[in-house]
Amino acid sequence: MTDPDGKYYRPVSSEVMADACEHNKLAYALLGFGIFSYMSADEANRKMASDWRDKELPDTSITNPGRKRHGFLYFELPEGETPGGSRLSFIIEKLETKEKFPFEIVLPKTTFALALEGGGTQKIAVNVNPEEPWTGKWSVDGSRNIGGTWEMKQSGRIVKSTGGSYYKIEGEVIGNQLKATVVGDYNITNKVVLIISSDGRSFKGTMPSGFNNQTGRIKGIRK
Repeated sequence: MTDPDGKYYRPVSSEVMADACEHNKLAYALLGFGIFSYMSADEANRKMASDWRDKELPDTSITNPGRKRHGFLYFELPEGETPGGSRLSFIIEKLETKEKFPFEIVLPKTTFALALEGGGTQKIAVNVNPEEPWTGKWSVDGSRNIGGTWEMKQSGRIVKSTGGSYYKIEGEVIGNQLKATVVGDYNITNKVVLIISSDGRSFKGTMPSGFNNQTGRIKGIRK
């Protein structure tokens, strides 16, 4: 990876990443299962290390025509820097002809990074508190009855709406899910199940639509 200033970085292994992120609640949350308050620290560390190892892209891989390759690359960056605007460089080889050519991906400037500071404190390049990721203002759409601005405050596993919310909201957090009731237009109570993204900037969810027992879908973006 080459940053906008021309500095070059090679990927580090998932083992190096896991060692650096031990006991880091935000790192646990990036697994996609929320913060593991119900686990011991050692168990959460083992689960994180195993998950990051399974998702790691190998140094060399073969991808057949029409197929896709998914996975993570890990980089250790100087404090305060993010990979936004950097270029990921690969060498591709056609197996039939042995022809090799370069391939690059330019990362969006909004790309965020997990940052570890002295003393084990963590931060992320978005305004999200990992201890209460549901806290904040959200722009919600996908439903006429409950679309608009939601403002919520998370305290432990309990989430409630605050004064800036269009609707009354009460719910409980389980992992990366929020199961809640939302009192929408015409004082209709709606039950929703929401899943927050790993970066804490958006969520997706479902709710009964009231028509032929179908399930409606809603989504929220952090304001």
